[in-house]
Amino acid sequence: MEKEQIISNTYYDLGGFSSVKNTLEQARKKEPSIKYQDVKTWFGLSTAGFWLRFWRHWGFLPENVTEK
Repeated sequence: MEKEQIISNTYYDLGGFSSVKNTLEQARKKEPSIKYQDVKTWFGLSTAGFWLRFWRHWGFLPENVTEK
């Protein structure tokens, strides 16, 4: 599983929305190579990117839909 997917699963599996720090700690349990910058990059996407990730995570959008 790629880092972005692990971070996404971790963020949404923590019983709600979480901080960068908590997401990083939990994601590293699944994939120790995940760095702080990986999580910050994932969090740092625009608001539109947030909703794309949210809907894609729950299976409502195909992978080929991207933020423009």
